[in-house]
Amino acid sequence: MKKVLFATALAILPLPLAAQSRIAVGVGPGVTQTDDLSGGARHVQASAHLFELMEGVAVRGEAMLQQGTVSGSPFSCQQARQQYCTGRSDDNRLMGVGVYTRLDLASGGRFNAYVTPIGLGTYHRRTRSSEWEGPTGICIENDAITSCPSNPDWTEFTATTSRLSLGWTTGGGVEMAVGRGRVFAEVRAHRLLEDGMAGALPLTLGVSF
Repeated sequence: MKKVLFATALAILPLPLAAQSRIAVGVGPGVTQTDDLSGGARHVQASAHLFELMEGVAVRGEAMLQQGTVSGSPFSCQQARQQYCTGRSDDNRLMGVGVYTRLDLASGGRFNAYVTPIGLGTYHRRTRSSEWEGPTGICIENDAITSCPSNPDWTEFTATTSRLSLGWTTGGGVEMAVGRGRVFAEVRAHRLLEDGMAGALPLTLGVSF
């Protein structure tokens, strides 16, 4: 009985943060960026320890999937005629795999801070854009306000683009020992090497072991 209680106590006691975790998984909110619009998104990501460069510095591999919808004003329309456009919405999905370096900073027992100064990856971005065109022009006839004869009917324009791009990432986070595992929070910026400003800024809450 004493051995069982002792083993249970060891399992729940926090351990010092020595070596980096082998596997980490997490989810959270964030920001997704298409060519020229940004908005809220959700994501899931996982990373694994690959090898150690030196004490406290390691190379990790990761995979991420992010999904979000962003909205734009009529001035951001690219398919509908701008004078008749009533708005734009982009459904953005971003998938990426890559490697990055992680540098552990000074540890305070159960707590540890770290930075991920640089990483490189391959990303696939699929964006489905929807724009709406309608009778927005107003004319005056016989001292009355009316819809202009040249106004178009209500129309939705859709276009889907998919592209594979290289990109880079940087960020940092904090972690805390809980039993035999750890919980962490980190922020990473992913920038795609495209003509526009496409990328992601996810905040990840997760566990590692």
